[in-house]
Amino acid sequence: IMRLGTNEIVLRLLPVLAGALLPWFAYRWMTKAWGRGAGFVALVLLAFSPNLVALGAQVRGYTIALLLASIAMLLLECALERRSTWLLVGFTAALYLAILTEYSAAWFAGGAAVYFLWRVRDTRLSPSALVIWAAGQAGALAIYAAMYRASLRTWLSPEMKRPLTTGYLQAGFPAPHQNLALFAASGTLKQFAYTWSSIALGTLGAALFALAIALLWRGRTNAGRTRGRALAALLVAPFLLACGAAMLKFHPYGRSRQTVILSLFIAAGTGVAVESLFRRWPRLSAAALIGMVVCWPFTLQPDANNIAANRHRRQSLVSGIQQLQASVPPGSVVLTDAETALLLRYYVYGTYGLSRNFGNPPDLHLAALHVTWRRWDFGPLSQFTADLAAVRRDFGLSRSQPLWVLDGGFDINLAPQLRGLRPGVPLPDYHDAGGALVFFRTPDAM
Repeated sequence: IMRLGTNEIVLRLLPVLAGALLPWFAYRWMTKAWGRGAGFVALVLLAFSPNLVALGAQVRGYTIALLLASIAMLLLECALERRSTWLLVGFTAALYLAILTEYSAAWFAGGAAVYFLWRVRDTRLSPSALVIWAAGQAGALAIYAAMYRASLRTWLSPEMKRPLTTGYLQAGFPAPHQNLALFAASGTLKQFAYTWSSIALGTLGAALFALAIALLWRGRTNAGRTRGRALAALLVAPFLLACGAAMLKFHPYGRSRQTVILSLFIAAGTGVAVESLFRRWPRLSAAALIGMVVCWPFTLQPDANNIAANRHRRQSLVSGIQQLQASVPPGSVVLTDAETALLLRYYVYGTYGLSRNFGNPPDLHLAALHVTWRRWDFGPLSQFTADLAAVRRDFGLSRSQPLWVLDGGFDINLAPQLRGLRPGVPLPDYHDAGGALVFFRTPDAM
């Protein structure tokens, strides 16, 4: 999409379109898989969840992965219903695109495989269709193997995982000696709290989801027991896979966008429960649903892991850069992190991306300043001090010469860490540029 342009409207266009189309395809899938009422409830939840709406406006692949997963499930349902080989090919294509869009699509892929194997026992598919499905699954595994060799192997190394498991995502991993059953229960409730954008309504949504699983498993629904149990397995399997990955320190399982793929199954389960309740107690259910919608705005709790609003406004960033230029002496060397360097390139120079040569990063000549970047942003404090020493060597600066630090991007937490490391020692010339950027001169002898 960057070939069409790099301005903000173009960059956000694809995630916004995906977020807009997602509810419709989820509605079509659940209407086919279970019923129109279930599809409508899923549509409403996915269309009006504040966290999902906000996520769709970000330049991220999460809503695209959700859309592709909903398309894949619709195609799979139609393929099973019509015994169509070509629809299985379409499902496989959508599955591959989802996998290539977001790592967490693995939880959806696992659930879809369980669902197919359960349903195929009651569905007479041709041998060619079974071969195509099996080949498609083998291809998915091959894609994951290639991704592991290309990047996942590095990201899953202890050095790269440590900042995630001890940093802002640490709540998504079990703490040392924590009861794993309690972690699984609390982590699962967090998934509902994220989708509903509310802890209170998320807890209610989890209860509805549990009711749906019970109804599906016992077969007391508008379809047979085999089909009900297949759908129950589909809804539960992604949660089990995501929770297991967190226990193995592979992927977080918390109240954050990293597991937003589970929202598709949360919406589906909620739809099954609400449709069943409406069938039994229509007036009471309608009143409860209206009351829940009315209460929703008053119980909202935005995603705590999102970038703060004052740090992703263009004017805030431009103002912070102007303050940096006015406060730092000409010719000074400024060390920043990779994320802030991306912001500087985009908002100052109108370009996107960074050089891949991380060992010799290019300087950003911001007016009369020499801005260079390193990757200390999510690493331990020792990584920052090592990068600081490397920059001094590269620019021929002694420890007595001043060096400035610019902190921005996703998480501005370097200054508190340095104050904790050196209690009572102030950070010289500290500036908070409207919350978007923070810059200061390094303390003496650092």
